[in-house]
Amino acid sequence: MKKIKSFSLVSFTNHALVSFSAEVESHVKASLPIENAALCDDFSASLKAFKNILASSVETFNEAILEADKKADGAWSAINTLLNLNVNHYDAAVCEAARTVLDVFDNIPNPTRLPYAEEYARLESLLTQLSAIPAETLKIAMVDGWLNELHRRVNAFNELRKTKTQTRAEIETGASKKARQVLTDAYRDLVDTLNAMQIISKSENFERIAQHLNELIEVNRAAMKAKKTAKKGGKETEGTFVKDEE
Repeated sequence: MKKIKSFSLVSFTNHALVSFSAEVESHVKASLPIENAALCDDFSASLKAFKNILASSVETFNEAILEADKKADGAWSAINTLLNLNVNHYDAAVCEAARTVLDVFDNIPNPTRLPYAEEYARLESLLTQLSAIPAETLKIAMVDGWLNELHRRVNAFNELRKTKTQTRAEIETGASKKARQVLTDAYRDLVDTLNAMQIISKSENFERIAQHLNELIEVNRAAMKAKKTAKKGGKETEGTFVKDEE
């Protein structure tokens, strides 16, 4: 009899726990005898519920953030287009004002295709530099309204990102904490049941499951140990392994 080894799930991040649990589910379902297929149902249901809680709020914010970014990009593009048109304006005053603004605007290369952190750092720098230009010049250059809109859209994007971070923190300590415990308990119950089935069942499938799960456990245990050592600068110390934040 190859008993499934004891393995604590406490050190996993939520993402890592989902990954480990999904592999457990896959191995178990692939080898369970047909007549015992229901043994994994509670564990599968717990895993699904946990995944749904983690995904729901974050996915909603991802969509909102993507839309907010498109709007900010659109505002930047509108200003860029207006300035490049107005430097050739028939009205000399508009042409001169647009050239003054464009000289500053062009100090910051197009940020709209950059990763969020870099893009919005550049946009905020651009807005700061442009704020030093007299309001009347911006008005004559016909970009004052769009600059106000860009400022509003950048703020809206940053607020969404901040709220998403706060929401993820709440998820970590709120609903997901309970769902995580349910999943952890379901895993322990599943392991206990599978170990018991090796004794009372004549099927070799349960021994095969134990072998697969023990291999999976050892892979994860080794990864945890390696990461713990790396975190301590190559020196292994005692204590609970803690993974990087997601």
